[in-house]
Parts: sequence; C-alpha cells; structure tokens
Amino acid sequence: MAKFYSSSAGIFILLSSLIGLNVEAAQEPSIKLLDDQFSEQYSTNVPVSGRVLAGIAINSDILPGLSIFIPHTNDNEQICMRVLSRDGTYSSLNQYQVPNNLKEGFQSVEYPSEFMDVISSFSESDLAVLAYSGQCKDNPVNELYLSARGEPKNSDKVTIFVSSGRSEVFLRIPNENSTTDMIRCKRIQQGKRTGYDTQCHIGLSKLLTGKNEISLIRRKSGRMLPSVKFSILYSRSIS
Repeated sequence: MAKFYSSSAGIFILLSSLIGLNVEAAQEPSIKLLDDQFSEQYSTNVPVSGRVLAGIAINSDILPGLSIFIPHTNDNEQICMRVLSRDGTYSSLNQYQVPNNLKEGFQSVEYPSEFMDVISSFSESDLAVLAYSGQCKDNPVNELYLSARGEPKNSDKVTIFVSSGRSEVFLRIPNENSTTDMIRCKRIQQGKRTGYDTQCHIGLSKLLTGKNEISLIRRKSGRMLPSVKFSILYSRSIS
C-alpha cells in the first residue's frame, strides 16, 4: 500500500567551492517562514515530474538544515524554496521572508520538517533545493539563489539538477570575455530518477558577480526543445 504523509508545508542547485564558504552559525534561523505555515509531503506513490529545472546547491557535508546565500543587501525580500528528492518521494514548497539588512553570506533557513530522518538519509546528489526570488506562485522561475545542506565544502563545483525528459542537455553560461561557454550535462545512471535525472557541473569560479544569465539547451531525437533560461545570483565577496 502506498504511504502518504503531509504536514501543512523542488528544483535544486548544488554548489561547492574551492574557496572557503561558511554558513552563518546561529541558534535561530536567519530566514524564516512568511506565515509560520510549513508545507511538505512524503509519499511512495510518486507522480511524474513536470519541471525541467530541479535545483542548484553547494556541495556540503550532509547535516540537518538548509541555507541560502544572500549575495547583496536586500530590502524586505521574499524567497520561495522548493525541495525535491531525486526519486520523487519527498517534496516541499514554502514562502520565506528575508529580513531587512541581512548580512551577506550563507544564512540558515527555518525548516521544521517532520521527516528530517528521511531528508538526512539522502546523499548530496539525491536531494535538490531550488531557492528563487519572488513568490511561489510566480512562473517562470527567474532569479535563483545558491543553497547548501549543512556546511559547504572547499571545492569548485556547482551542480545543476535537471529533469531532461530523455533529452540531451547542455548548459550555456557567460564568461569574463563577454561570450558564452557550452557545457554538456551528464545523465544520472543509478537509482530512481522521477524528480530529476541529469546533472550539469560548472566551477564556482566561472560565476560572475551579479546576475549570471544561464540557458539550459535540450535536444531530443535531433530536434531542439525550448530552452530554459534563468539567472544565478552571486557575489565574489565570499572568496
């Protein structure tokens, strides 16, 4: 029998850096839920994933809790955060309020999950976090924040998780020469891939300060599919 759990509770970007990135240590999370309502679900009856971009995050030691990199002084900003497991069994979607004049850097996020034991069992490639500016009802998703699970490691890899729809996937990113680089993404071969099935790796050092305009290019059976465009917000002041 399928199990389904829900408490009143995505797209994932996984990022790791050669430079030191430290999550702000605090007893209370810096970024809190907008209205104290937390929505999540855990179910063995998994629907088919429908979103191409699944997440972006920093490679990190797997510890309880999530954090988001705030790259600039904000003005009472709202952030939506989606969390999605690779096998599709766990997901959440919640609205957050960023307080005024929050310090630049990785800030902890309020995440009162009833399934922390389940979340902690996922490896860094098994869980995707998508944090973006605006409200959860907004579509399409545009400005994305870097996220991390636990303590960011010292390496130079940003991983973007994609639901490919069995297509070839390429990542087009800007460079310092005012041109673009094209990167071929790799299909995940092991385990269930309902939530997402492809990883795109780029170096943290490749990201420019400000908005990095990025495109996901997809090709299936020799035919080009609509590209997915988004921006990663970044600041090199964390170096």
